[in-house]
Amino acid sequence: MVKNRNYNIDLFKGIAAIGIIFIHTVFWSGESYAPDWIRSLSLLIDVPLFIFISGISFSFHESIIKMLKGFLKLWKIFILFLILYYSLTFFIDYDNFTLSNIVKSIFFSFPGNSRLYVVGGSFWLVYMYFTVSLIASAIITVYNRHFKSLDNFKYILLFSFFIYGMKLYYPSFFFLDIQTLFYLFIYLLGYYFSKIKIDGKTFVILEFLTLTILYFLTRHNDYGFNMMQTAKFAYHINYMVYSMIAILVVTYFKDVLKIKKKNILTFIGENALLFFFCLGLGSTFIYEFLQPLNSYSIGSRVAILTLINFVTTFVSVLVLKGGVLLLDKFIDFFKKKKVMPKLLCFKLKK
Repeated sequence: MVKNRNYNIDLFKGIAAIGIIFIHTVFWSGESYAPDWIRSLSLLIDVPLFIFISGISFSFHESIIKMLKGFLKLWKIFILFLILYYSLTFFIDYDNFTLSNIVKSIFFSFPGNSRLYVVGGSFWLVYMYFTVSLIASAIITVYNRHFKSLDNFKYILLFSFFIYGMKLYYPSFFFLDIQTLFYLFIYLLGYYFSKIKIDGKTFVILEFLTLTILYFLTRHNDYGFNMMQTAKFAYHINYMVYSMIAILVVTYFKDVLKIKKKNILTFIGENALLFFFCLGLGSTFIYEFLQPLNSYSIGSRVAILTLINFVTTFVSVLVLKGGVLLLDKFIDFFKKKKVMPKLLCFKLKK
């Protein structure tokens, strides 16, 4: 039985994607004008929220096979993105238009000092998403084969958190890196809370406790509020607690909102990974506007540059989706002629 699409989840994914575009505005070009408090505040809606929602999303099909098929489709879209990326590189940064760079980028590595350097600086997210999703889906699949109830899944969560904590303080502990363990726990937490509803009173209490814990953690700490970006890439517990503010909002409102129709936010959420493919293009393009906006206030610069980044990324996604439609037609044509290998004959679109 195929479940109806959950537009609530698409909405939250869309908000998370826009939040990450905002982060790539204030943390790249924004380093020259955005104060620390704006950059730290932007991290409220960040990658952990998207990974948490991805864990929720897995609960709608709970099939590692469907996930692998989805990854294969995304990989083909990624190849189309590389065509777009290297078409731009050919004209604006020809020195980095090399066979070696092209081959490396197929595996999410973008070497060289390309003028499109934010692309390389943002693709860690995509690589991490693939890695964590595969590991988490394998864990959930094995668990579901042996247990019929979600009750014991909390022990999986506790073990995951324990491994993360040990790795945080003992870097040589366990074979997975700290980044993977951090987001693996978040993904598994999303799957667990996909089955759980919380009422308004519980939501308020949990948010209050989270803010209280965060206050005491950051009060006398090298990873205080203005150092949240440092805490992020140290995968420190402070950043995890900080991320829980938005995660709790999604946990509550996923069962409260009743989104029945598509809108621009659900469109972005449905195509969130395509936005992550393209946001490096928009985040690089806005550097061209730094000097003309130099006399503007900080708030105006942040707003205008974020809008330019979003529009550029959105247009890039539409171009990419147009390429997907053309490729689908190309595949259909050769499929009818019976000359296309079966592996390549499934459509990219849903």
